[in-house]
Amino acid sequence: PAAAAPGAPAAAPALPAAADNSRLLRGAARLRSAAALFAGVPAASALAAAMGEKAARLTASRFTIALFGAFSAGKSSLANALLGDNILPVSPNPTTAAVNRIVPPDEDHAHGSVKVTMKTSAYVLEEVTHSLSMLDTAGGGWEDCLSSISRLKPERATGAGKPHFAFLKAVEKGYRQAEPHFGNLLTLGLEDFPAYVADETKSCFVETIDLYYDCALTRQGVVLVDTPGADSINARHTGVAFNYIKNADAILFVTYYNH
Repeated sequence: PAAAAPGAPAAAPALPAAADNSRLLRGAARLRSAAALFAGVPAASALAAAMGEKAARLTASRFTIALFGAFSAGKSSLANALLGDNILPVSPNPTTAAVNRIVPPDEDHAHGSVKVTMKTSAYVLEEVTHSLSMLDTAGGGWEDCLSSISRLKPERATGAGKPHFAFLKAVEKGYRQAEPHFGNLLTLGLEDFPAYVADETKSCFVETIDLYYDCALTRQGVVLVDTPGADSINARHTGVAFNYIKNADAILFVTYYNH
């Protein structure tokens, strides 16, 4: 076969024949029946809704597996092993709040396409103000914050302040490039994916990244979610991770081998 153009995603392999999903459909029917039993019980309304959502996912053969654990515990390495390729790079700093989702391609999103949802200006400014306060520095508007960041010296960042210092310097370096894209949805290629995950000057402005990728795992309907580290600098980052865990169909908790 002809080789792909340099930098272009590899052509998606032919999909296998549709698997027998009768067992999933029977499970979905049982869940809907169970949800109906609780429909008139106010105290069980949340349970009934969760059963209905699960039934819908079973019917659509779509399942979410969330990776959870501390920064540098090996979540991305495990994700790459599950995907069968080195797709997710390892971020050098535990500051990124982005959620990376590896999802099956569909009619609207080809194999190798990437959708990046950028944070809003107000959201990033709130994070910056929080990190400045952790270094005993006043915030304000964007120009005030950028001016404060420019005056920060490494000796101010000791102990717990180090990741905040690294985050703020990344914001300072990447702000002008990110500013026109605040709150936007960017459509990128696979070659741009690593930078928005691991280059902190880009990734600190990212809310979520969806990579549409064809492999044995996603062909089964699996959505693999790489969540922010549980020890992120911002409690809201950890809250994002916990929200995915709460709504996942399965959780893979990754911890250090020597713990």
